[in-house]
Amino acid sequence: SANLSSEAGTKRLLTEKLEALFRPGGKELERVRALDGGRLVMTLPQSAREGYHKDLEGYTLVFEFNEQGELEVLRGRGGVTLILTPVAGDTEDKKIVNARQLEAFFDPATGDLREAVCEKAVTFEQGPVRATAEKGTFQNSQSRLVLEEGPKLWDSKATLEATVIGIDVVSGDVDGEGNV
Repeated sequence: SANLSSEAGTKRLLTEKLEALFRPGGKELERVRALDGGRLVMTLPQSAREGYHKDLEGYTLVFEFNEQGELEVLRGRGGVTLILTPVAGDTEDKKIVNARQLEAFFDPATGDLREAVCEKAVTFEQGPVRATAEKGTFQNSQSRLVLEEGPKLWDSKATLEATVIGIDVVSGDVDGEGNV
């Protein structure tokens, strides 16, 4: 199955209010905050034939950089939305994850999203499929969303409740573990 890594795509931050904090000495960035609404747009290269563009919006987005100036962690508070849009076009529905807060971890060497942990009032939608939980972890390399803490998934034909629900965001396959 395809993975969702950026494959050297671009990242663009859009915001009305930006605050940058520098490390002692004033040369390297330590942290950047997009306040009162921020949006990080991660776009795959035009040559990409598979995978997903990622669009992350939040009321407050805080970007933390390592000492080499590479993005390591992104925290979103006050409500966040992650939208995965397929590169392939209209053959597949967008995947949308909402939560009150998010902590995303990036690979400092490549800049690719590794994992995004969404907490508090997590919702997921993909076409007619809906899900809710208190915690959702998006594992980028596995193209998988793992819902925990009271997860429930449903569409027009069925409902699934379990201790843990896993969703393959590429194939749409779903599995449940514990008290299914």
